[in-house]
Amino acid sequence: MPPVSPSADIIIKKEIITNLEKGNMPVVHAIVLHRTGGSSLSAAMASFRNSGIGTHFIIDKDGTIRQTANTNKYAYHIGKIRARCMEEGTCSPEEAKKIKGFGWAPTKIHNNEKVKKYPARYPLNTDSLGIEVVAGYNTTTKLWDPATPQQKTAINYLVKKLQATFNLTDKDIYEHDKISYKTAGEGAGLYVAG
Repeated sequence: MPPVSPSADIIIKKEIITNLEKGNMPVVHAIVLHRTGGSSLSAAMASFRNSGIGTHFIIDKDGTIRQTANTNKYAYHIGKIRARCMEEGTCSPEEAKKIKGFGWAPTKIHNNEKVKKYPARYPLNTDSLGIEVVAGYNTTTKLWDPATPQQKTAINYLVKKLQATFNLTDKDIYEHDKISYKTAGEGAGLYVAG
């Protein structure tokens, strides 16, 4: 990806964590939006380094964007994907019967989905970029911290830049919890289409 030139009030820092880069990614089909689940950038970055799981970009509460993986490399940020046709009500009767026959079996569903071509399936680690927003989750109230105004500005800026670079549309932007088996609301309200 060409260097992203920030606007006057958006800062982008390149801090590549090579442990996140799992292999070459020849095509980018989508962007997946995440929240960290914790309220500190330092904890999220340490987790990225130690676990080797994380996103290509992370946005701190002040709106600073850090690029943590190169956009031509894939990273583990999605996990097992849901059956898109089941979620959207577009399965053929045969496909619906097959998927229902799996029962609660995310691995079987994921393996069935990953052989499909995008956009017949949700994006995979191997063809999508991840953007993480530093935001906590309250296990008592079951609510995520909202993005700060600075984060929302940075998200919109970064998404638009990536859309232009990779010829993506708003239909290629996904909330993590909508496509994978994650905590409800994780990606909600981070990006406003349009």
